[in-house]
Amino acid sequence: MATKERPVLVAIISAMGIVIAALITSGYLKQTSAAQRQDAQEAQVQSLREELKKKDEQISVLEKKVADLTSRHNGVNSKPDPGERSVNLDERVANLAEQKKAQVLALGKSTRGSIAKDAVKEYVFIGNANTPVLFTLQQISGNFDATLDVSDSQGLILLQDQSFIWRKQEISFTPPRDNAYTLRLKGHNNFGDYLVILSLLGASTK
Repeated sequence: MATKERPVLVAIISAMGIVIAALITSGYLKQTSAAQRQDAQEAQVQSLREELKKKDEQISVLEKKVADLTSRHNGVNSKPDPGERSVNLDERVANLAEQKKAQVLALGKSTRGSIAKDAVKEYVFIGNANTPVLFTLQQISGNFDATLDVSDSQGLILLQDQSFIWRKQEISFTPPRDNAYTLRLKGHNNFGDYLVILSLLGASTK
């Protein structure tokens, strides 16, 4: 009897081992599959986060461009108050005159000066955009030659080597923009005194 039952028991034990192994294997595979799904989900979430971050950066760049364009548009279309512009120009002229140790030419008023060979005299004045002005130069003593230059506040020469060789001479200049300008006289021979008058073109200097 014992001899006959032994193969049966062996078979039962083997079957149970197979079932247990199948259960273990099935659970492991399920755990492995769940972990893989979780990893895939986390990778997808991370990818979405990175994509959102890139979108935010692109939006920030676009917002900055819009702000710049809006600022430029407002700057072009805004009209400065004439009184404020006048104050700014007065300050600019005063600062430039102090920097150059030069006199300020007032519109319609004469300024007296003296010049000798190789000497330089500078005068600062306000110029308004596209408004022609006239420099009237008049020798009142001596007999000298000089040349005249006009430059803007940045030192860019806009009118150069205009000769002043007569007793009275008029030279016109049209400022390209509202700015502080410098009139520069350079003596070339002898010594003498002169008057310089700044006026609007067409206005009488008598």
